[in-house]
Amino acid sequence: MRKKIFGLVLAVCIMTAISTVYAQASEATLTKRLGVGGYGVGSFQKLSNFDTAYGAGAYLKYMPTDYIGLEASYDVQKWNFNSDVSGTTGSLNGNFLVTPLSFTAVLTCPMAKARFYPYIGGGADYIFINDEVSGKFTPGGNAKIKYNDTFGGHVSLGFDYALNQDKNWVLNFDAKYTWANPSAEASVEQGVLIVNDDTFDNLAMRMGLAYYF
Repeated sequence: MRKKIFGLVLAVCIMTAISTVYAQASEATLTKRLGVGGYGVGSFQKLSNFDTAYGAGAYLKYMPTDYIGLEASYDVQKWNFNSDVSGTTGSLNGNFLVTPLSFTAVLTCPMAKARFYPYIGGGADYIFINDEVSGKFTPGGNAKIKYNDTFGGHVSLGFDYALNQDKNWVLNFDAKYTWANPSAEASVEQGVLIVNDDTFDNLAMRMGLAYYF
């Protein structure tokens, strides 16, 4: 955790220094403009029970000042789950539909000549987790596991790149680390299936395109 905090502080210092150098050249062309965009996302899970997930999403981004931005995003990912349970023959498998609603505040550094806007950010999430995984065990019979919706938090690092001189069309790349610990519910026909609450920590990489009004 100390290394993460140190890294974020260092990134803020570097961006602040760069923004000072480019202050006279910077054009606040994205300031007080609303960006509407969509993106594709790939998500790498901390738990080995989950495969790499893919999905798509949409976001709104508003820059009230040259250096501060506010973003709301919503994406849909399908997480594939596969797990063996010790002491049994069989497995649980299936897909969870994971749809995080995220709110992010970003600190950015406009570089007008390069049309380049690197940023760091952080915020909160509400993660909707739909569907359940099922399987059959010997002994035990049919079993199911469901995870409940949960709150989470995230930090992000990325950049916006304006594709034209008017900066209407903007390419976005973003890496976001999210942490969340949803509670789990399990059922089995015979006996008791005990499932610990799992971490849904993941690293999501997204690339998208936005239009700024």
